[in-house]
Amino acid sequence: METLTNNNLAYNMNSALTWGICALHLNKSKSGRPLSRFIHFSLFLMEAVPILGQLISLIDVAVSKVFKLSSCQKPKPHSLSSSFALFVQEFELEILPIYKEHEETFDSIGVHGRMHASRVVIFAEVMACYLRENQGVQVDIDLLRRVAALHDSGRKANGPDLWESDSAKMIESHLTKKGVDSEIAKSASEMVIHGKDTDLPIEQMLFSSADCIDIMRPCCGHGGIGDFKKGYLLFLNDCKNGSLAAKFRDDLIREAWIFISESEDSKLSQTNEPNSGYMARLLAIIRRDPQKYPLLNSALYH
Repeated sequence: METLTNNNLAYNMNSALTWGICALHLNKSKSGRPLSRFIHFSLFLMEAVPILGQLISLIDVAVSKVFKLSSCQKPKPHSLSSSFALFVQEFELEILPIYKEHEETFDSIGVHGRMHASRVVIFAEVMACYLRENQGVQVDIDLLRRVAALHDSGRKANGPDLWESDSAKMIESHLTKKGVDSEIAKSASEMVIHGKDTDLPIEQMLFSSADCIDIMRPCCGHGGIGDFKKGYLLFLNDCKNGSLAAKFRDDLIREAWIFISESEDSKLSQTNEPNSGYMARLLAIIRRDPQKYPLLNSALYH
């Protein structure tokens, strides 16, 4: 017999039979002699109370699970949508044109162009998903996506980033236009300005980690995966060797390298492609090969 159990309380066919008996006693307590009615009502209570206790217990557990899941989501001080699909539309329509202009002016090989910005968004999404689902860490995914997306928006050239403050202003402006409170928008925009290495908000650690993992792209000349330093992933700096977090980190670096290599191979052919559908085409590389990208697929399409 299939049984649903919780804290050794079972709700199964026996419970259904008990409810039937309860209904019978309750029905008989409505008519007949007073003594007979009293006896049937007493029997109804004796049968009903234990099973009601079981149902209350099951409801309590269900509610607890809902609250536990909700506790992994940072309370949002804004009205931005948490839908990744809706954000992709915003990203392609409002943000990618900035990077396309960069590609048409100073960044013809796309070092800090649309593909880099898109991959940083993807990697940040995957990292945030891991923290949320495996460690219960609260992340404001809506602010993180937009900071990651606009982190190089103020650039005027490649090389050392001398335009962090300009990118920060563009992030603040974008968030404000989306209805985010001015103080929250200002605070979020400052995540792209380097100089503070301690007490970083988790969103800044995730953005920085996502940006750094894309440093493996060949056009940066940093030696690819062979010279990549695991310490760049700030959000997992304290994980121990052999732990699940360490395995996630190593798997992420490996899959990120494969994805970077594969997407970079298609970059020249995408130079003249429109912004509409750009991110979708990049995501399709991951979606069509779940065996090659099991971690990225599980995070993005779970």
